[in-house]
Amino acid sequence: MASIWLVAEGDSPTPGQLEPRWQLSLSDCEAKLGLKTKHYLCHLSKGPQFGPADQRRIRGPRHVVVEISEADATSHGWKPGFYLAPILVADA
Repeated sequence: MASIWLVAEGDSPTPGQLEPRWQLSLSDCEAKLGLKTKHYLCHLSKGPQFGPADQRRIRGPRHVVVEISEADATSHGWKPGFYLAPILVADA
């Protein structure tokens, strides 16, 4: 299962979130979120960050980020890591 995060800009991209917002299969991420391999952001060891570090959640979540584990990625021919879903937070 892929983890779906709603991510803000700044140095604290997932404020108050200890767990992802949702869990979906990779197939559902493709169908419902429009996710493709070209939306890859970075490896699992890095974690995505958007905008300047001093921006700190000015407007709340701005991005839908999908975290794909090593096991899920390998079984589907994807790279493990974080992907930026091409949908608006409001539509997620």
